Amino acid sequence: MFRSNRVAPVISTLSLNTMSTSAAVCAAPAEIESPDISATILKSVKVTIANGERIKLGDKIAMDRPTIVIFLRHLACPYCWSYAKEWSNFQAEIAEANISGPLFVSIGDKDKLNKFLDINPYMDRNNVFVDDYTEFSAYNALGFGRFDQTDKEVAKQVKLSSPSIGGLKAWWNYFANLNSLSPVPKGLQFGQIPEGVLRLGGTFVLSGDEVIYRWDDRLPGDHPDIKRVLEIARGKSKKL
Repeated sequence: MFRSNRVAPVISTLSLNTMSTSAAVCAAPAEIESPDISATILKSVKVTIANGERIKLGDKIAMDRPTIVIFLRHLACPYCWSYAKEWSNFQAEIAEANISGPLFVSIGDKDKLNKFLDINPYMDRNNVFVDDYTEFSAYNALGFGRFDQTDKEVAKQVKLSSPSIGGLKAWWNYFANLNSLSPVPKGLQFGQIPEGVLRLGGTFVLSGDEVIYRWDDRLPGDHPDIKRVLEIARGKSKKL
């Protein structure tokens, strides 16, 4: 399995701003320890679809061709908007290569998901789901951590660029809906940071009952090269 691993989390008091300003160029994460996640676990996690129904993620994963599965952070993360939009630009290429997806999972609930989909009509409503932002059961099952737990030295390896979600209208829509999309639970005390804001995501490629590629984000905005992910998925597709 191709795998981008992250160092086992170490509690860090670094803020996101500190991480960003101290970042350095890193073409790809070094070989390090990361939880091995089987396709069985990935397929078994439960997510919520736009109509509020809970399903197993495996119900959406193809068995006859590779499937790309992307776990975004939360629906109010501009880096996630940018990453999802970038993937949408490759949709024709993905279909032509006989690859399924990408399937997107984020942190939120039914209402936040529908709001996000209304704002971003280029997203396929049938392929975007959420994990409950008070439980994080899917993210926990897959071993995704929090960016405030990323090792300081690992954070220095990450080069972050500004998110690109479109023109002025797109940014207006983003800021106008920021509060309604944010994973802020009821009863949050003043000064507390919502757990959902701290969570990280990742990218998978599955082929049948095998995870052939995994990338774990080390910081918000730390995403893999989409062309590289497609190259791996396309290579597997040709063998099927």
